[in-house]
Amino acid sequence: MSDEIDKQETAEEGHPLLWSITALLLLVLIAVAGYKYREHIRSTVIATAPLDSNCMLNIEPCTATLSNGSSATLAIAPHPIVAATPMQLSLQLNGIAAQDVEIHFRGESMNMGLSQFILTHQSGGNFAGEAILPVCVRNSMIWIADVLVATPQGKLAFPFRFETIHP
Repeated sequence: MSDEIDKQETAEEGHPLLWSITALLLLVLIAVAGYKYREHIRSTVIATAPLDSNCMLNIEPCTATLSNGSSATLAIAPHPIVAATPMQLSLQLNGIAAQDVEIHFRGESMNMGLSQFILTHQSGGNFAGEAILPVCVRNSMIWIADVLVATPQGKLAFPFRFETIHP
């Protein structure tokens, strides 16, 4: 009879442990789901500014504006922009609480692969960085610089055009 009582006590003691493990696994599952959801929101582009095809970064800084009035001004130096040569990037954001900023460069009419660069926060809404683009077999190449600004609500996209020349 003593063995039956021990088995019953052991079974009752094991139940709270099982519930504790189940609760812990459920909390971990909720935390992972929350993290994945937050990353999905941060990677979703929620607004894209129109491309101003009249402004060329190889001539002057360009500004792209969202419908809510928030804007991004991008400048690239030196001029002319020569492929395979380091270029200095500076970005000024107005009306945007940015967490991170990255730029994706892509060829406008030719697939040159995707070149991605992260800009570093300087002060206020200013970001800066350096990039190098690959050489095209043509004498010049038109590029699109997609500036992606991560905010708590999602990403904002600002496209810009420019031309590089062959070194």
